[in-house]
Amino acid sequence: MEKILATSVSGNGCSGSEAAVVFYDTHSKKNIDDVAHAYNWVGIDVHDFLSNLHIDFTDNGPAFKSEKFDVVTILGSRILYFPYSYESLIFDPISRDSRFRFAKRQYATLSIYFEEYIHRCCAIVNSPVIGRRWSNKLFQLDAIAQNFSHYKISSSLRSSYADAPVDTVLKHLSESRLIDKSNVSLAIKVDEEIRSDLINGTSLPYISQTFINSPVEHRCYVFGKNVVLVQFSRAGVANDLIDIHRDSGILATATIAKISESVQSLIDQIAAFSQLSMFCLDLFIISESELKILEINPLFSWHWLPKDIKVCVDKCFSNFVHEVKSNG
Repeated sequence: MEKILATSVSGNGCSGSEAAVVFYDTHSKKNIDDVAHAYNWVGIDVHDFLSNLHIDFTDNGPAFKSEKFDVVTILGSRILYFPYSYESLIFDPISRDSRFRFAKRQYATLSIYFEEYIHRCCAIVNSPVIGRRWSNKLFQLDAIAQNFSHYKISSSLRSSYADAPVDTVLKHLSESRLIDKSNVSLAIKVDEEIRSDLINGTSLPYISQTFINSPVEHRCYVFGKNVVLVQFSRAGVANDLIDIHRDSGILATATIAKISESVQSLIDQIAAFSQLSMFCLDLFIISESELKILEINPLFSWHWLPKDIKVCVDKCFSNFVHEVKSNG
């Protein structure tokens, strides 16, 4: 059987040192489907890759083999790692397996080992080790408070989300959103009614943040030097609605905003300190001199944006991959 280098997300393949490989999963693939044809790069489903991997542990280090994939070419290429597996390890191929929990642990162990390996030994563009660290909300809040204190929003970890003060924002620690079969872990503003409900709920540690009452929220997509700043209007929206993804009306207000010197300076500082080559920065721009960091995401989405804005982000991503190949 001839080994496969690329999957259908690319459809054109490439070989040797010219290859730029993008590892994706079912969720992140939605972002790159429309741009895969733009440049000669290879898309590989990381779950499919790991499911067809054989490793011999030898005196000279691990020897990777696969009946399906050209492992030598893939691991010798410039690699961009882009699956949604940092905050919650979700593996679609086995989600209906009766042994789901056991299988999930198996794949989690293999994923983390593989990420460590390509971090150490491959030409990785965006290290999954660094990305996994920054996807940890607590590490991120600590790093922002100590190194970007001028931009931080006052935050704390509460032992129980029922302890959050009124008029603060509750945020989950990971992407596990269901608690007692209720989707109560989305970012919400605490009022007396919510507080009363939470007191009777499951006791879990949560992040509590000062609420920023701003009519506008910004999201900055960063791919190396390729940057798009998107603005979302919150005018007329209830001020207890925090998660913009949950309101189609807010998403429809998206427009491209000009990147000011202060925003560019913040982007440069984050890139240099975090060592993230691609990330998404959520922020409030109170004024030219007052910016507040809401979140720094090493993995993020843009497929849900209005088409004209999605095209702009698509182009930035494609240009980034092209630059990765050119600089390889």
